[in-house]
Amino acid sequence: MTISMCMQFTIKTLIDITKTDATKSDNKIEWYKQQNFLTVLQTIGLRSTVLNISDPVVEHAVADDFGSYFTNMEAQKIWVTNVLVSAHSIDALHKDFDWIPMIPNLDESVVFEKCYFTTVDPVFKNIIFEQSDK
Repeated sequence: MTISMCMQFTIKTLIDITKTDATKSDNKIEWYKQQNFLTVLQTIGLRSTVLNISDPVVEHAVADDFGSYFTNMEAQKIWVTNVLVSAHSIDALHKDFDWIPMIPNLDESVVFEKCYFTTVDPVFKNIIFEQSDK
């Protein structure tokens, strides 16, 4: 496992991680979206300092890079964000995110059978990481 200083990653997920800045007293759905965003931020922060994270944007694309449960479907909503961290690795991100709970049934275009982020399951993988500063 190689760890470098100041790395940038692109995160793509089928889970609604919209940054809403909602608080618990706001709209419940908007608050749940914010909780998923914060889960991503805090999970990355387990091993590293997050120097910058972009607001997630929604793209519509075929989910070929995700688990087989989500492939061979029409275009899906995919949340994409870029994060700059002090140090990290793809291997560590896979380990840290696998089985982290999430809140489903927000604005996703897929239905989840499992209520957690999964990074390695060939059937239900719903989040991927790409090093974007190579």
